[in-house]
Amino acid sequence: MMQGMAVMAFFLLSPLFLSAADTGITIQTSLSSSYPKTKSLSREILAQLKAQEDSDDAALIRRALGQLRDGDVLVLSVHSNPNIFGLGKMRVPWSKFWATFGIARPPRLATVVIAGCMSVEGDDGYKHATQNDIEGLRSIFNAKTLFAPGCEINPLVAAKDTNGLLGSLFAGKKLADINLQNRWYYAADPAIDKSSVTLKDLRGGDDKQIKDCLCKCLEPKGGRFHCRYDLHNRGNSPSCRDLANGPCLCQAAGCFRRKPPVSGECYDNCMKQYR
Repeated sequence: MMQGMAVMAFFLLSPLFLSAADTGITIQTSLSSSYPKTKSLSREILAQLKAQEDSDDAALIRRALGQLRDGDVLVLSVHSNPNIFGLGKMRVPWSKFWATFGIARPPRLATVVIAGCMSVEGDDGYKHATQNDIEGLRSIFNAKTLFAPGCEINPLVAAKDTNGLLGSLFAGKKLADINLQNRWYYAADPAIDKSSVTLKDLRGGDDKQIKDCLCKCLEPKGGRFHCRYDLHNRGNSPSCRDLANGPCLCQAAGCFRRKPPVSGECYDNCMKQYR
C-alpha cells in the first residue's frame, strides 16, 4: 500500500525535482607539482549551488555526493586528465569515480562541470582530450550533459569559466549557446536535443519517459490496447474522464484508465532505464 502511494505521488506531483541539491566539490590532492593544492571552488561559484565540500577525505566527499538527486548539477574542481583524477595521494581512474566514494546507484544528473585539466603529458608534449574523451566521461557520470576543458587549464581561468558557465545554465540559456571560450567541450546524451536543451529541460527530461514506460507495462501481449501517461485527454468514456482510476490512459476501440504498476519485472526495467 505504501509503495503504491509513493508511485502515485510520483505520478501526480510535478515538477519532479523540487529539492535540487546542486553540489560543488573540490577534491584535494597532494599529487600536483604545479600547485600546492587543488584550487577550491570560488565563493561566486558556491553561491550558485546548494551543497559543497572541499576535502581529500573520501567519506566527506561521499556525504556531499549523497545529497545529489536526479536532475541536479555537480561541479568538480580537481587535478585531472582524461583518464584519472587526484584524490589525496591516489590516482583514481574516472571509471571508478562513483565506486571510490561508495555510490552504488548514481543519480541521473542534469549536468556535470569538471574544472580540471584534460591533457596527458608525454614525451612528445601534451595530448589533449577529444570530444570522444568527454563523451566517455559523461557516460561514467550517468549525466545527461557534461562540460570539461579540452586541454590543460589554469585554475584561475577554470574558476572564471565555470562561474560564467553556471550563470548561463541557471539563467535558462540554451546549453549550445553558452560561450565555452574555445577551451571547453560540451557533451550530451544522444537522446537529448543538444542544440536546444536548457537546464530546466534537463531537470525533468526523464519524467515523462518513466511515466510512459510504467503505463506501457499495462499493455497486454498482442497489442489489444495501448497505454500512456496522460492527465489531459478525457477520452470518450466515464472511466477516462475519472482521474481517480489512474493516470494511465489506455485506448483501443474504447478508452479506460488504470494505475501504474508498483512492482514486477516491467516496473524494474523502467526503473533501471530511466532512474
